[in-house]
Amino acid sequence: MLRDRIFSAAKLTKSDLVFINIQIVDVITQDICTSDVAVKDGYFVGIGDYKGSGNQEIDGTGKFIIPGFIDAHAHIESTLGTPIEYSNASLPQQQETSPLCFGISICMMAA
Repeated sequence: MLRDRIFSAAKLTKSDLVFINIQIVDVITQDICTSDVAVKDGYFVGIGDYKGSGNQEIDGTGKFIIPGFIDAHAHIESTLGTPIEYSNASLPQQQETSPLCFGISICMMAA
């Protein structure tokens, strides 16, 4: 509920999850800052000092989080069909949605 998320952001109630001391990547400015990130009902509700305000707290030291980043890609090869078969199965009426076999992207810092 929106009210719960607002209260959680204002630290009036506990967040479900808080990432402590995590590096936050801004995909627009390409800046990286270190702070806490509060999560309520699956939504990022706050960035700042949230230590002690989460039902669960995870130490994010040395890790990254990217609020708002959507990794939209599919692995057509996982369907075991050809691209034509995939296209015919996924867009029969030119719908905006399609069945996909999603993969997981792993982001790592290269030295």
